[in-house]
Amino acid sequence: MKFDIVIIGGSTAGLLAGRMLAEQGRRVGVFERRPNHRTERRTLIVTHALREVLGEISEEIALHHIETMGVASKRGETTIRLKHPDPIVERAAMTELLTRQTVEAGAEMFYGWRFKGFDKAPSESQAGPVKMCFECSKKRSQGKNSGTSVKVSAAEAVIGADGVLSDVAVASGIGRPPSVPLIQAECPLPAGWDPSNCKVWFRVDETKYFYWLIPESDQNCVVGLIGEKGIRVRQLLDRFLGQLGLEPQAWQASHVAMHHPRLKPWTRIGNVPVYLAGDAAGQGKVTTVGGTVTGLQGAQAAARAILQGTSYRQELGAMKRELDLHWWIRWALERLDNQGYDELVRAVSRGVREFLGKYNRDTMMPVFWKLPFLEPRLIRVGMQCLAGKG
Repeated sequence: MKFDIVIIGGSTAGLLAGRMLAEQGRRVGVFERRPNHRTERRTLIVTHALREVLGEISEEIALHHIETMGVASKRGETTIRLKHPDPIVERAAMTELLTRQTVEAGAEMFYGWRFKGFDKAPSESQAGPVKMCFECSKKRSQGKNSGTSVKVSAAEAVIGADGVLSDVAVASGIGRPPSVPLIQAECPLPAGWDPSNCKVWFRVDETKYFYWLIPESDQNCVVGLIGEKGIRVRQLLDRFLGQLGLEPQAWQASHVAMHHPRLKPWTRIGNVPVYLAGDAAGQGKVTTVGGTVTGLQGAQAAARAILQGTSYRQELGAMKRELDLHWWIRWALERLDNQGYDELVRAVSRGVREFLGKYNRDTMMPVFWKLPFLEPRLIRVGMQCLAGKG
């Protein structure tokens, strides 16, 4: 099979890139190891920046909206009112919507095919497509013989959008991004809880990240925690649920990618560029461990680089600077103890709350420098971060 662009992985990032490229007349093949387009349900909180990527967010994928964000430390608490409410979206529904749009744009979808590797590449001086091998991953009961393989070629580019355990990242020599496990419980909303309010709790003696409660409707919510080496995530989350008086009705789990400033998600096989996008490229904010919007922005950058003949590095510039900022913020936060978080929360004055409510988590880079001028106490907290725990 021959294509202009081969996309490996039917993730939201891969699908958006496929749609954009097919709309411009490129012959696009999207190869996904799953047997069909269906993915596991997962509730996500995103910023209104998602509208800048996908356009108006349809009711098909939007479950709910969040108007206020609560932040709690051991001895402090504050609430930030969002100028633009955060949408709560459902990943499986978003994948289904993008799949339909990508097919309508003219891309070809191939399910049940796992990427096995690139064929021996020609030298960079030699023109020609890059060739790769896919193995059928469907079961015999589905009418396919497991182990059947097919050769595929891409004349213009390859995009790896096959998740945190990206086979493309390994085969191309780029390497996989760091990642962390995430678990969240689906629960009834606590009695008396404002369904427009999301809340996070910082408890450094339990986790270097945070607990969260995200309403997904007027009746239900998800409560979650990010995993770390050496901690019993499920045990901690069970105890936290008990403190809230909640009984889980279902569970959602995933591995999510973490950005690292030194990761360069691009290379060449022969003279054909290979780009990673989404989780495969580690395009996730390490502060909130969220990568829905940034992963889709990575897909847009890859498509622009192909269509306009620009470099992927250049197209990723603004987003990388944003993700680098979040990396440094995470580095600083991990040097605070519970008392340091108490001071940080107390430093969130009215001016800071208005600032954080106005600017969303995906557009902090151009304005972050203003924060110390709004609240000088943040400088003291910053100095504590530089000094270490405190």
